[in-house]
Amino acid sequence: MRLPVSDDPVPESVRQFLETVVRWPAERWPRVFSRSDVPAVASRRAVALVLRDTILAVHNLRYSAWFVRDAARTVAEMLPTTMSPESRATTTQLLIDASLALLARPQLPARDLASLLSPFLPLYIVEV
Repeated sequence: MRLPVSDDPVPESVRQFLETVVRWPAERWPRVFSRSDVPAVASRRAVALVLRDTILAVHNLRYSAWFVRDAARTVAEMLPTTMSPESRATTTQLLIDASLALLARPQLPARDLASLLSPFLPLYIVEV
């Protein structure tokens, strides 16, 4: 199997999203993860995650997805140290989910993309 190789496997849209997020003031972070655990939102996100992962597999984006996950985890390491471990873990997962959704964006239906980006939409750093 031949791996797709490029100079930068993280798409520009993902890079811009993560660069914006890393510069956020600490007071913005609670707004991100406070909206993610509403049952209806969680249910929609679960369906969107399955579809996103299917798209990544079908379109041979696993290689790029690995780099995107790594970039999101790196940004998560720069989160405010005042966060609780639970909030840090939740926010890390939300960053990974949103970043991978941006990677799958060309094939991901808008409703599912919005579901995975929803924690970040009120902060106006990403649009569906």
